Amino acid sequence: MVPRRNLCSPRLTRGVLGVTGVDAKSRVLLEACRGEQVDFAAPGSGIAAASLQGSFGEVRGTSFAAPIVAALLAGRLASLDRQAADGAVRELESQATDLGRKGRDDTYGSGLVGHSLRPQLAAALANKSNGHK
Repeated sequence: MVPRRNLCSPRLTRGVLGVTGVDAKSRVLLEACRGEQVDFAAPGSGIAAASLQGSFGEVRGTSFAAPIVAALLAGRLASLDRQAADGAVRELESQATDLGRKGRDDTYGSGLVGHSLRPQLAAALANKSNGHK
């Protein structure tokens, strides 16, 4: 995690990570955040989420990328303590795909995570277009 500076972001809170969203070609979304507050990038477009109508709809944005990072971290936690959380973040950083400038950067943070989930996240959209609910 990068040192906290004068950023206006929830990321200023200890233990909070900054997430940006990328498209299917791993390009940062035009509307997505950039800057030193970005720790990870995750899929943020061309993915599905449950809709109020009881089916799935296509979603876009960092609000949908952030839960992917949260789920990947939660799956690495054996216990809820600071040391375990820091270890989970380090593990995720080591497995991130480096994008942009070599190493950590202000566009992709430590890199892209969750890209292997994209097919499952998009499958609900394909099922919807094939007439499934």
